[in-house]
Amino acid sequence: MNKYKIMKTTKTIIFLLLVSFSYNSLFAQLTENRESSPYNAKFIYKDIKNFIKAYNHLTKESDTIKVIREKYFDKGTDGLKEFINNII
Repeated sequence: MNKYKIMKTTKTIIFLLLVSFSYNSLFAQLTENRESSPYNAKFIYKDIKNFIKAYNHLTKESDTIKVIREKYFDKGTDGLKEFINNII
């Protein structure tokens, strides 16, 4: 397997894992402090936006863990941080 294919596969795996974390974070936020009325419910997209920014910063030469930590996890919402601390 060549180096390019390994990098592409790694980025794909990271992408899938982080998308799953983002959706879990969104779900945790919606269920923990939810409004009694669905008309007052709010979707929080910050984690998804931060994930996309982090993913776009990944290159062949980048330190993947550092980029994901600084651009995604450190800037995460309370729901994402709770998910990371309790699930991962």
